[in-house]
Order: sequence, then structure tokens, then C-alpha cells
Amino acid sequence: MRLASGLVSLAFVATMGLGAGCSCGGTGSGNQQDAAADSTPQFDAVHDQGPVPDDAGPTCGTFQDLSGCGFELNPDFQCTVAKPNSDECGDDLDCVDTGLFGLQCLRKCNCSAECGFNTICLPSKSTDYSDPNYATQIIGNAKGHCFYSFCGGAGDDTSPFGNGNFFGACQMGADGFIKPGKVDTRPGTCFPMSTDVPEGYVAYGLCQQAGDQPRGGACSFDTNQCTKPGTYDACAVGTTCTGRQGNPVGTCARLCDPNATGFIPAVPGECAADSDVPHDQYCQDSSDYQWGDCVESDGGVEYGNPTTYNYVGFCVDSQGCDLFAAANNCASVVSDGGVALNGCEPTSPVNAYGLCGTTGSVGLGGTCNNTLLCAQGLVCITKGGAANGTCEQYCGLGPNAAKWPCTVNGEFCDRILYGSDTNPQCWNDPWTLGYGICKPDTRQDAGVQQDGATDA
Repeated sequence: MRLASGLVSLAFVATMGLGAGCSCGGTGSGNQQDAAADSTPQFDAVHDQGPVPDDAGPTCGTFQDLSGCGFELNPDFQCTVAKPNSDECGDDLDCVDTGLFGLQCLRKCNCSAECGFNTICLPSKSTDYSDPNYATQIIGNAKGHCFYSFCGGAGDDTSPFGNGNFFGACQMGADGFIKPGKVDTRPGTCFPMSTDVPEGYVAYGLCQQAGDQPRGGACSFDTNQCTKPGTYDACAVGTTCTGRQGNPVGTCARLCDPNATGFIPAVPGECAADSDVPHDQYCQDSSDYQWGDCVESDGGVEYGNPTTYNYVGFCVDSQGCDLFAAANNCASVVSDGGVALNGCEPTSPVNAYGLCGTTGSVGLGGTCNNTLLCAQGLVCITKGGAANGTCEQYCGLGPNAAKWPCTVNGEFCDRILYGSDTNPQCWNDPWTLGYGICKPDTRQDAGVQQDGATDA
């Protein structure tokens, strides 16, 4: 089974690496390991090359606030040259090729007690791994360092991960490719990272450290590896910390699966009331996807591997909705302040599922902004960071194409750019998949290319 490099969404890496929840919605680009071609990391049976000895030794220290800890597993920063005590990493950390996650700043360790929140100390000896080849693909040269714990392969004997199912319980340090007893374990929640993959690839999650804070309780959010692990308020198994960037306190939200059979966003389902939250909630779809790596061809750079999806959601108080539902279930919804929430706004580029929100009176083609709101069924589209946009009509794509087609002659349903173009030479932009906006059809190629040869 193959593990595709570059399948990690940075938004979710932030969740795991920083002990925070999820910056919900949006897409992240794949991580490139470095500027040059990568060589396959090798586990050696005798001694390691570099600063980490083959045997980490019998001693176990305590967590230290290192000078470079702000760079450790930082989703907004990657080092560029693999070396010990890297100046790029604040001198105290190593710049390490971590395989699946590319070059990262990591701290050396002898045991997990020396590691920050949401991380374990990977064994330094190759003999401590049940399958060194899989370990090489997943963690590269990260052995002997504090790194993530993997999960999501329970019940699948072809998976190297084992260690629980998505959305449920896992044990940090019980990764299937590490021999039992080689890492101290502690309870966790299996946070999905890649749930729907092409044939030959492996779905996986990261085991997020669990604590005592219940669903709806306060939790530590938007912190980094400089913070002592014992000071975190961590969420109970099955929940994760959600919040806003820059706010150190978040809320524990139950995980939910928007791709489950029979899922309807307007029905509480997995988010129904319980002893912790006495009122029904709804699953906010925060699913994401990644294009495969770009490949070189005789005609230039083009799309390579098939798309990989990550289906995940979070229970929230706002009423859930389906943009293309036959009946508008937002029609009678009002906020606590009495404001009508009669419009449905998608929260994921994958599906047309979302949350009920406020609408205005600006019609099709009118100018819109934060105060001039579009009427129901329209969306405000801005370009280049402009303050004002234009109200455009939603329409269905993919499985939704017949549900809400463009009705004006000479128009077609065009995808919406959901984020920035991280690689202009590659067709990997985060376009919406299940919905778009109606635009005049000026294509000269029978719809093969949507926007002046940008799309393949």
C-alpha cells in the first residue's frame, strides 16, 4: 500500500501539532519535502548518521522550554536544510526529513515525557519497529525525536497504522508500525487526516491527546510546543478543541462524519443532545480534499495522482443545512437576537452542506460586502482581496448538477476558487467540487477548460 506525500492539510496539521482544534473550512496545499529530489530515508541496524545514537539510552528527562520550540511542528514554517541543532529551528532543534510531513523542526528525546502536547518520542532503534519500511515512508528520519502518533487502521490488516478508528478512541504511542511496549501510551482521539483515498493509498489519522474536558467544555487552543503539556486543558475522547486563531481558549466539540451513510445536515444525528450538552447540535461539514502531486510530461506540468478526500465535521449550535435541499430548512431559523437565518452557506469545498446564515436584499449582479448582503440563493464573490464583490447565483456541480442548474441560456456552472493558488504551474487550486456559480459560457473548447487554460 502506498503513502502519498503531500496529502497533509496544513489546517489539520495545526490542529495536531499545536494541541488546538480545527481552523474549520478552507483547504491546504500539499507539503513539498524540499526543493530538490528526495532520497529515501533508511533505517540502519547498527548506528544512525547524525546526532541521534542508535540507542536513546536508559535515561528519561522532563519537558524543557527550548529556545526554538516555537518552530517545532509549526504549520506556518518549514526548515529547508536537514541538519542537527539547526539555526533555522532556533539552534536547539533538529531540521529533520520526516517523510510524509516533509522537513520539520523537531526536538530530540529519550522518552515521551520530554515531548510536548500531542506528540510521542519515536524509538531511535530500527529494531523497535515492526515494519521499518512502512516506518520509513511515514516518519522518515524522525526516530529519536518527538513526533505525531498515527491511527485509523483498526480492522484493516493491510494498514500500517492500526490503533483505532476515525472519530473514536486511539492510544498515543500504539502505532501499528511500532512494536508494542516501545513507547509509553496514553488515551487519544483518532482525528481524520485522509479518509477517502485512491486504490493503492492508505487512509490515516493522527492520534490527538485526550483529556478530561467534556463536550462543550473549555480547552486550550492556538498554543504551541513551548507550553508545558501538563498545563493544557485537553478534550475528552471523541471530541476536539475548536476555536478562532489567536484565541488561547476554545470549546470541546464532538467529531462527526458528514460522509456517513444517510447523513442529513439538518438532522442532529451524531450531534444530538447528551449529558454534557443538553440541546441538539448539528454537524458542520469541514471536509477537505487534495489534488495529487504534479508530474512532468512532454506537454509540461500537469495533474498527477488522483484526488484524496478528508471527511470530517464538528458539532455546533448553528442549524445545519443542504444548499440544494428540496425544502429550505433555514426558512424559519432565527438567531438568539431574533435575526432571520434563512440562507444556507456551505462550509466545505467538497459538499454543498453548510450552516444557516443571514441574507440581505442585494440581487443578482449587485454590489455586496459585509453590510450589503446578497439575497437568498446568491453568494458574494470578491476578487483580489477587494472590499466589495458581486452577488452571483449558486448552482450545482458533480452529483448536484441536476439539483440546481443554471437557468439562463448561455450560462454554465463554474467552480469557485476556495483559496489561494500555491503553485501556478500545477492544476492544484482549491476549487469547489459540489457547487459553483452561474457564469456566461465564453469557453471556446466545448467546456474542456473552464478559465483560459488554467484548468485541465
